[in-house]
Amino acid sequence: LRISSLPQTFQYAINLTKLIGKRYLWIGALCIIQDDEEKGAMIQAMGQVYENGFLTIIAASGGSADAGLPGIRPRSRTCDSLTAEVDGISLVPWEEMKNENKPHTPWVEREWTLQEDGLSRRRLMFAHQRVPYRCNSGLWAE
Repeated sequence: LRISSLPQTFQYAINLTKLIGKRYLWIGALCIIQDDEEKGAMIQAMGQVYENGFLTIIAASGGSADAGLPGIRPRSRTCDSLTAEVDGISLVPWEEMKNENKPHTPWVEREWTLQEDGLSRRRLMFAHQRVPYRCNSGLWAE
């Protein structure tokens, strides 16, 4: 399987996995064979995949696997948030951060959204405006 033959989002996720120094990546569309008789068992195990994974990469902005991950490549998204700077620290208004937690994107309509959001220890969500990171300790955005 050649990386170049995969959809753009998968290619970006593979590159991101390498960039953060991890060796393995689970991509459900590739790991769960749709016409396999063990498909049901794999779907039942998805909760464990999210609970035990280091990080869940969420492609929230695109409606297809070729949408990519906005922000991985230069000029691949727009960031026009209202921010303030205090002592050299950029601040984002709380209301904007709350909306980034679950933006209205194609992601909220996918099958795994509830498990991805509720069971993952760490989530890196690629949305059009920014890339928020959420873990059990809090929510951060660029």
